[in-house]
Amino acid sequence: VDFVGIYADNIFAVASGTLVAVESKLKDINDRVQQWAESRGTIIPVNKAELLHICRKKFCCPTTLVINDSQLQYKTQMRILGVVFSKNLSWNNHVKKLIIKISKINNLLKLICSRKKGPHIETALDICRALVYGLIQHGISIYGWTSKQNIHKLNASLNHCFRTASGLLQSTPIDSLRIETRSSNIQSVLEKISVNLSARSITDPE
Repeated sequence: VDFVGIYADNIFAVASGTLVAVESKLKDINDRVQQWAESRGTIIPVNKAELLHICRKKFCCPTTLVINDSQLQYKTQMRILGVVFSKNLSWNNHVKKLIIKISKINNLLKLICSRKKGPHIETALDICRALVYGLIQHGISIYGWTSKQNIHKLNASLNHCFRTASGLLQSTPIDSLRIETRSSNIQSVLEKISVNLSARSITDPE
């Protein structure tokens, strides 16, 4: 298997190659996991496992994959640790979910800032930064390489939130908005996190 990840009660494996090779790799990891589980007095149900086939072909119909007499459920998308992976790795579905969540944050900011005794502008901006950046930074090193169209949509959603928090007009230029709110666009956030990850991999290669 090319990669195996374990987090809490979730296990996911990544395997590449021909269908026969992938099936062999997945069966191997399943045997290991089951042996580990049995040594601790538990079992891991294979019938609940899901399979995401990633392929660049527009039309690709993989054959049935069976492990221990259980047919794996094929999915067109799969959520792994909060990041939505699709079969073509376009990240469109993940971006859509992010935009919906950012829209909810914007509605919350509208409610807070519309009150007569609402928070100070700096407080509203701090709330906005904490909620929005905490959301988009999760997994951005993976989905951040999506299409320019998706990046544009995410930046537009960010702008709406910061306009709401700061009270600036919709006609305020983007550059002025960034300066006034001390905010960063998606590209800057991705660049910063990528640099940090690169530095960490150099200092701690393991």
